[in-house]
Amino acid sequence: MNKPLLSILGIALAITGCSVKNDPAVTTELANNGQPAPLTQPGVCLTFDDRNLDDWEAMLPIFDKYNAHVTFFVCGNIDEAMAARLKAIEAHGHAIGAHGKLHDNYHKCVTEKGMTPEEYANADSLGQMEDFRKYGINVTSYGCPMSSRDDKLDAILKPHFRHIRTGIFPKDGQSWAEVDNAFVPIADVANHFYFNGKGIDKYPPNTQEQIDGAMARAAARKELVVFYAHRIAPDPAKGHHIEPVEVERILQKGQELGLRFYSFNELP
Repeated sequence: MNKPLLSILGIALAITGCSVKNDPAVTTELANNGQPAPLTQPGVCLTFDDRNLDDWEAMLPIFDKYNAHVTFFVCGNIDEAMAARLKAIEAHGHAIGAHGKLHDNYHKCVTEKGMTPEEYANADSLGQMEDFRKYGINVTSYGCPMSSRDDKLDAILKPHFRHIRTGIFPKDGQSWAEVDNAFVPIADVANHFYFNGKGIDKYPPNTQEQIDGAMARAAARKELVVFYAHRIAPDPAKGHHIEPVEVERILQKGQELGLRFYSFNELP
């Protein structure tokens, strides 16, 4: 992007009250090695799983409104039609991540189905990566199905993914803000391979309070926190989901706290 265009963009964004560095039209700053530069602003990785493209596409204007970049971890086979929709989502500044062709629990596949860690990886994430590469989709991250992983699987995946996401489950009575391994100092993100995400699908009655507390901690301590959900839908009968109004509330709250919403592709 040349300097005159950046000047025009800066004027337009100043008029609208938006920040240049958070705008989806501005590419991620890269370090000399071609990887994203170290992060300085505390933030949130907001992620959504499975194949809920209708829901996700409907939310694109809301993500654009808050200059928020998120990550969609997609499971199953990727064909040409699916790839076209994913590339349209990418064009808004979001990341597409692998969520596995098998989309099956790693530990169960190894202990109950007799697969080796290598066989599981080849059938699940690495097999899916072949599809992503075929259609030119830039995938740098993997969301572990059912948050199932171990050191053996990590060692197989590290040459292929910059980061992976798993899940963290607080103890009874423990607030999310007290779960230290759910947070990573923003300056130390590049040194972490896997990130413990916290599920924010609509179930516990105090989820909003917990989300706000976790974001407040991330802002105060200059950390990164990761959340994951599935569908974005208002109907409680649709299984694992978060309501669109709640997603927007999270974006508003994060903006108030001075947090940036990073996609996994933006993590160094």
